[in-house]
Amino acid sequence: MSSPSAGIPPSPDDPPHGRYRRLSIIIPVYNEASAVGEVLDAIAATTLPLESEIVVVDDGSTDGTGEALDAWQRKMAAAPGPARARR
Repeated sequence: MSSPSAGIPPSPDDPPHGRYRRLSIIIPVYNEASAVGEVLDAIAATTLPLESEIVVVDDGSTDGTGEALDAWQRKMAAAPGPARARR
């Protein structure tokens, strides 16, 4: 694969948007039950030109954040299309 910074034109074998093929969005949360679903919905609704994943790390929340994440996961698992969630 060619490097854009090296001044070499891209090869037909290069991924369509440079050398990156996947974007991982990592979100640490702690006691964010009231906001986490809205934030995840906004991120999931964003159209990106490459494969992406959302990783949420709950740091021992005590306000129901885990349950809110479970509810969001169920909603995404039931949604049509490529959006899938797992825990």
